[in-house]
Amino acid sequence: AALAGGVKSGYSFVGAADGGRNFTFHARPIEPGKTGNRHFFVDSAGVIRFNAAGDATSASAPIE
Repeated sequence: AALAGGVKSGYSFVGAADGGRNFTFHARPIEPGKTGNRHFFVDSAGVIRFNAAGDATSASAPIE
């Protein structure tokens, strides 16, 4: 519930759901380079992905 509200630990969080089991969730640093260096993405597949250059998507590299 805290993450769905918007901001935590220097990141802004945005999520969307289609009313079923599909969802997407983005975490973006509020001040890149200061509050964080990577953007994160997760969807209903459950794989957390990141991108250091901008928004992460389903095509971004997974966290290992």
